[in-house]
Amino acid sequence: MAGRLRDRLRRSNHLALLVGAARRNATTLAHILPAIGWFAVFAVMGVAGRVGGRVAELLLQKGEQIRVLQHSRPLDQLAAKGAEVLRGDAANVDDLVELFDGSAAALVLLPDNVAEERFVAQRSTIARSIADALRRQPVGHIVMLSSIGVDRPDVPGIPAGLRELEELLFSLDAIDLLVLRSALYIDYLLA
Repeated sequence: MAGRLRDRLRRSNHLALLVGAARRNATTLAHILPAIGWFAVFAVMGVAGRVGGRVAELLLQKGEQIRVLQHSRPLDQLAAKGAEVLRGDAANVDDLVELFDGSAAALVLLPDNVAEERFVAQRSTIARSIADALRRQPVGHIVMLSSIGVDRPDVPGIPAGLRELEELLFSLDAIDLLVLRSALYIDYLLA
């Protein structure tokens, strides 16, 4: 599977679509990123969460170099395993530019802090910050975690923010974008 994806990404800059459950996505991501090839550093967002954390763990187990962004939860265990941990905020473009600097591939996703008072507005801010940071500091290969249904213009709720991020990333010229649209995105919140 990774070989076919690598070949597809090498041939084109078009969207590749994969569908899977949360656990499978993390494992798939950890195999896809190195399979794309020739990378020194992977930038991984959302490592304090379920999917980003699992991807980071799997990449470190494979001996890959990763850079992660610590916001509020400490990432001491990842640092002890060799991850480069930067302090910052996913809503801050400068922090994301630093995260992406020198990275050849990145996993980007929107946090699902439903306790956030301004949940929708915060996700929109982070989506714009990710796109702005990638304009300033391009990363050749981007993997984005998304959800089924995001292709619908009238998609409600949590997927609406993912739609915004997808549209912003599709507008970037200098990247290969792989969007993983999971059928069970809500499971990440409930797990």
